[in-house]
Amino acid sequence: MTHLSAARPYGRRGSPPLVATMALPALDLLPTPPNLVEEVARRSRPQTSVPAALPGEAVFVLWVILLANSGLLAWLVAVHLGAASCSGFGCMIVTFGGHESLLLAATAASVLALGASAPFCRGLTRANAVQLAVVAVAAVVGGCALLGLVALVIIVVVGAALALLVVAALAAMLTR
Repeated sequence: MTHLSAARPYGRRGSPPLVATMALPALDLLPTPPNLVEEVARRSRPQTSVPAALPGEAVFVLWVILLANSGLLAWLVAVHLGAASCSGFGCMIVTFGGHESLLLAATAASVLALGASAPFCRGLTRANAVQLAVVAVAAVVGGCALLGLVALVIIVVVGAALALLVVAALAAMLTR
């Protein structure tokens, strides 16, 4: 005895199903599905080109460095051109022992790099990897250039505090 499906390959009715009678296109004529991974990789950008937000504290420090270096640069240019004098202990501290030209170059490089980066970094608030490297190097150079000025401010503040202590001690001794 033969199996029923072997005797009638299309079922009980003897006619082929509707799907089998439809004309199917050849497989080589069908469009190939797109490679989605390749498409995403082709359209994507590397992460180094995506701007990232900088913290608010960092933005504040960058602007302080830029503005302080701009003032220092203006004074150094005036000293270099002879319009302002630079002599004495204070000038020695600020210019790292009389190295005005070196300090002028470092300050100018910092001001130019930070000033040129500001429009491209949305006011130093967002930066991609290359911009962040330029801003970081400029900030370090500018910070180092300001160390002489910071040292002078510290010396003056400590000196003033010591002078006030001496005056207070003398006043206390005289009022006894």
